[in-house]
Amino acid sequence: MPKQHHFSGIMQDVHHQQRWEYQMFKPRAPTSNEIISKRVQ
Repeated sequence: MPKQHHFSGIMQDVHHQQRWEYQMFKPRAPTSNEIISKRVQ
């Protein structure tokens, strides 16, 4: 059981790291408000 908990903790850390890298290096996705304003123009 402790092993399983440790494994899920590692998975959460990896997911957090990937999300941080995505925010740092990938272009930000436009929000729905930005998409709507582009359509209006």
